[in-house]
Amino acid sequence: MQHIKHYSLGLLVVLALLLGALISAQPALAMTGEGTSANPYEIATADDLRAFASLVNGTDNKTAQPNAWAVLAADIDLNPGASYDPTTDQWTDKDGSAVEEGSLNEWTPIGSFNNTFTGTFDGNEKTISGLYINSTDRNETTGLFGYVGSGGKVTRLTVEGAVTVSADVGGVVGNNKGTVSDCINKVKVTASGNSALIGGVVGINNGGTVSGCTNTGTVTATGSNAVAGGVMGVNLNTVNSCYNTGAVTGTTAGGVVGANSYGSTSGTVNGCYFLVGTAASGVGDNSGTITNVGSKTFTQFNSGEVT
Repeated sequence: MQHIKHYSLGLLVVLALLLGALISAQPALAMTGEGTSANPYEIATADDLRAFASLVNGTDNKTAQPNAWAVLAADIDLNPGASYDPTTDQWTDKDGSAVEEGSLNEWTPIGSFNNTFTGTFDGNEKTISGLYINSTDRNETTGLFGYVGSGGKVTRLTVEGAVTVSADVGGVVGNNKGTVSDCINKVKVTASGNSALIGGVVGINNGGTVSGCTNTGTVTATGSNAVAGGVMGVNLNTVNSCYNTGAVTGTTAGGVVGANSYGSTSGTVNGCYFLVGTAASGVGDNSGTITNVGSKTFTQFNSGEVT
């Protein structure tokens, strides 16, 4: 009987140690909140944002929580001390000296193909700067957010930086099936893939809604069959009240939307504008519905006529 007691006690100790190891394998989150609509995660630092991405994606030993809610509590710089200068097409330090790209922190998008983001991300009118992605061999859709699924929402956010990839990409969201609203993209977006779908704010609006968004970053698609748009590359649902002032280049290109259809599915673009000279037309290829889409001059943009 004494031996059985000792054996049982030893087994309990082993189980306690195993439980402790499992708990310690789940990294503690520095950000406050519970990730719910009533108590969203509060993201105040770059480390918080990276932890949130890992949580949504289910990486770094975290259990995936793709439906998490979050709010930005402060402006965040993903590469402190470095910023992208669009006039020189270089990353520079605070003194204007060039920064080696190998020293920059490369971003892993929030939301993957297997764990699409279905929560709500409230940018709280804050800015995420220093976004850097340079992976021309990456085949997965890219952006600050990779995939936003049905029911997901990204809103009231400004993003700055530079992204260079080969696949579908948007400065804010790569592939959207949810809602993207009141976001501003200042990211330079470049894609080299032959059939890449590339947009300033959203790469492909794949059944979602995009409204009240602005792009000021340059959008460049170099692939022979690529599609580029100032606000989005391809629209398969609804785009409302968006505008673009960034230069757009691509085989099929539009100042607002590159293509308003894909295959048998088409979209609707309403009340959207682009700066004269950034593209030849508001929509590069259209088989959908366009209402009140046109070009505006600098004077018209600066006068407040376009809001």
